[in-house]
Amino acid sequence: MSKQHHRISRAKRNKRAMRSGANTVANLRSKRYQMLKTEGCTQFRLHPTIRARQNQINYVSNTKLCNNVCKKC
Repeated sequence: MSKQHHRISRAKRNKRAMRSGANTVANLRSKRYQMLKTEGCTQFRLHPTIRARQNQINYVSNTKLCNNVCKKC
C-alpha cells in the first residue's frame, strides 16, 4: 500500500494538523508575532476608498480643531 499524503490538499493537511494538536504552540507563536508585525500597518489592509474617506474625515476634524485653537489665541 503506497502513501498518498501528497494527494491531500494543503488546507486539509493543515486542518488535520490543527485537530491533532501537532505543533500548536509554534503555530500560536507565529500567529502572535504576525499580528504584532501587522498591527502597525492595519490601515494598509483597508480598502483604498475606505482609507481615503477616513483620511478625509481625519483631515477635516484636525483642521476644525486647529481653527478652534487658533480662535482662542
